[in-house]
Amino acid sequence: MSRRKTQTEESAPLIDAELEIPSLTASHSSSESLFSSMSDDEGRDLINTLPPELIMKIMSFLDVVSLCRCAQVSKAWYSLALDGSNWQRVDLFNFQRDVTDEVVEGLAHRCRGFLRVLNLDGCRSVETHSIVRLAKSCNLIQELILKGCVKVTDRALKYIANNCPNLQLLDLSEGPVVTDRGCAYLSKGVQTLHHLYLAWCTSITTIGLRSICSSCRELRSLNLKGCDQLDADALKSIGMHCPRLQRLNLAHCSFVVDSSVTAIANGCHALEYLCLSQCGSITGHSLKSLGLNCPELRTLEVAECSFLADEGFIFLSEHCPKLTHMDLEECELITDETLRAFSTNCPSLQQLSLSYCHSITDSGIARLAHPSSATGSLRVLELDNCPQITDDSVSTFMDMPSLERVELYDCIQISRDTVTRLQEERPQLIVHIYFPPTILPEAGVPPRRRRCRCCNCVVL
Repeated sequence: MSRRKTQTEESAPLIDAELEIPSLTASHSSSESLFSSMSDDEGRDLINTLPPELIMKIMSFLDVVSLCRCAQVSKAWYSLALDGSNWQRVDLFNFQRDVTDEVVEGLAHRCRGFLRVLNLDGCRSVETHSIVRLAKSCNLIQELILKGCVKVTDRALKYIANNCPNLQLLDLSEGPVVTDRGCAYLSKGVQTLHHLYLAWCTSITTIGLRSICSSCRELRSLNLKGCDQLDADALKSIGMHCPRLQRLNLAHCSFVVDSSVTAIANGCHALEYLCLSQCGSITGHSLKSLGLNCPELRTLEVAECSFLADEGFIFLSEHCPKLTHMDLEECELITDETLRAFSTNCPSLQQLSLSYCHSITDSGIARLAHPSSATGSLRVLELDNCPQITDDSVSTFMDMPSLERVELYDCIQISRDTVTRLQEERPQLIVHIYFPPTILPEAGVPPRRRRCRCCNCVVL
């Protein structure tokens, strides 16, 4: 008991600094209601009658805010609420503007080996030295989210790699100062990494990605969105060294070509999610490679891939029957033939985006809604800016009982009356559409005359 008291007293300055976060200490209404429920009719504190182990168990269900408020009740509650065992999962996303290095160091000092998950998403004030201390103190951490921590450098990754051997998830997205050197540190120290997010880490090149893929062969998820310093050879290393990969995001990677997708498909047969949006160079050959090698594929996002056409999607649907989500926005070459293939081959399809697919017509939508269609589980359908979609499609939605939301922005042939009738028949169906106001000119009012500023002549 004396040992716990000594540790609490030593960590008090750092904990007090954390409790000064305004968003954590501004309101006490919820804690007051909690405290009042723990008193009997005579005002006695019932919680003090419980064994310390049971009190700790109760507090283990509280979130960060509640624990910090409990710590302000009394010295006894302070000791119990701030015990490291209650701080195994800490999410500071909602307090990102208030989180400083002092707060992170306070957490590291208190939690030590208890901390398993820490979310610092958007905490832009956090710097390398506090992450270094965190890595040294909390060496059993399993998930660390540093997304948007723009001041965290490769030095922090060195200490994470050397001190956190159990790390399974690391999010470094939007880290502009993370380089290939940081990737090299990770490849040597955290080879059991399962989930790695490097979106918009624009300083990472092919060298860094190769070092990670060659060592971290247990990767399940990899996000490389916006990493424009990579090249096609970098993606080949993914196919060679990451056979268990299930989720891959390559959006906004302009270097992706058909040979890159083929290399990934040949090596990553367990792939379930693939995002290739804004990879404008890929063609139907990529879809055929995925169809031949990735039978577990469930989600495919290929928005703005303008070279993809019906042939590729028909082949994919025939070989990937587990597809549930398809984003085909601005794939302008596809026609109703793609929808006919989906209606025949994709019984699990739940969400389909066809926005800006100008060749889609009412016939294709009717095929999706046909009683014999395999797409009976479709819940979300996006048709923004599809100029050939008319009121006939809106009427068809009444025959799609599983449909929960439909997007119809800028579908110029759809009338307000038909949408109103649909909403009356299907009040639970969410319909997103915009009708511009119609303002008629006032009768008998002549147009206003304007004068040229140069010659002062009247302009009609």
